[in-house]
Amino acid sequence: MATTSSDGGKPKPRRSRSGAKPSGRIIGLPSTTSNGLFSVGDENAYTGVDPSALPRPKPIDKGFIASTEAAALEALNEDLQRRLAVTELKKEDAFAALAQAETQTMNIERETLRMATAAQARDQALRKDMEAMRLELERCRDDLVACQAHVLREKEEVKRAVAHARRAGAAADEARRTLEVERQCYTDQHRATTSRVNKETEEALAAAQRDLLDAKRQIDDLEEDVETERAWREKAQKERLNAETRCHAFEQEAGAAAAAADRNESARHKAQENMEALRQQHEEETSNQREAERKASARRRQRDLQAVNHRQHEAEKAKLFKAENQVAELRQIIEELEQGSKLTLSLKKELKRERAGRLQLGIKCSKLEAELAAFSSSNAAPSLMDQQHIPRLTPRHTPRTTTPPIGGGGPLSVRDH
Repeated sequence: MATTSSDGGKPKPRRSRSGAKPSGRIIGLPSTTSNGLFSVGDENAYTGVDPSALPRPKPIDKGFIASTEAAALEALNEDLQRRLAVTELKKEDAFAALAQAETQTMNIERETLRMATAAQARDQALRKDMEAMRLELERCRDDLVACQAHVLREKEEVKRAVAHARRAGAAADEARRTLEVERQCYTDQHRATTSRVNKETEEALAAAQRDLLDAKRQIDDLEEDVETERAWREKAQKERLNAETRCHAFEQEAGAAAAAADRNESARHKAQENMEALRQQHEEETSNQREAERKASARRRQRDLQAVNHRQHEAEKAKLFKAENQVAELRQIIEELEQGSKLTLSLKKELKRERAGRLQLGIKCSKLEAELAAFSSSNAAPSLMDQQHIPRLTPRHTPRTTTPPIGGGGPLSVRDH
């Protein structure tokens, strides 16, 4: 209701919302005189007429004025009552909207706090994961450096193994050449031995032939002696018996010599045959023995060479297998590093999205605070009587976190509620 002043019970005009003073007109009263001119204020300034030249107004009927004022007051009272009811309805709607906005603000603040807490937890987990990934990356880098050094060492060992294999090949070639030289030496020695045996055999045959010739000459000499003794038998009768005896002895000796010569001839042939057989057997045995020794030596050298080659091949296979395992480990480490780099890139992208979401959250919170401030400032301040019917809202102090939240979606707007 409108308040009344102490002078005459006339209604006291209200100030407008903008703070300007009322114009002084009373709603429902005529604003001009009987001649149609303005009678209050500087209205004559708009007509261009001098006020002293105007005719004086007629006296106003006070009863008519009182009735008119009463009717105007009644109409003003009804209008004020109607406006007051409309204002009460608007006030109730505004209070309901304010309560709803307060509820929405509480929900938004709770959701913001929850999202900030979750974002902090995610941020801490992400930092822990990034720290773990950094430690893992450092460990992988150290392992990679160690593996590179190990690979370099293995390369050096492979180079040494290749050099050793080359030296072994050179040694095998040298052994092959030595074997050829020894075979040539054995061949030359066999030829020399064969020639020596042949020479000795020829010398033995020549000696046997010389012995046979000596025996023949002895037989010829004996025959000559027998002839001589027969010629001298008549001449030397005294010595006949002796001569006969000697002749008989000589004949016996000649027979023995002939038999010996025959035996020597057969023995010579047999000896020659035996010597030829012995020579062939000796040559065969010598050749067989040398061939067996050569084959045994060749087999022994071949076995030694095969054993050395097998050991070298096994060592090279072991080194190659070890190098392949190390290469596979290096490839696995490189794949893990690539996966770690991919995970780091995905974490960086997630961090960028979180930062973008956090920035969007801050923008939406700023917009929401601006909307709440605009909504609060758009509502007029209620009077003292109206404030008694407004439920007092206790202010809430929401703790502000120093760490800005990381994304996870934008804040809930008023429409989301």
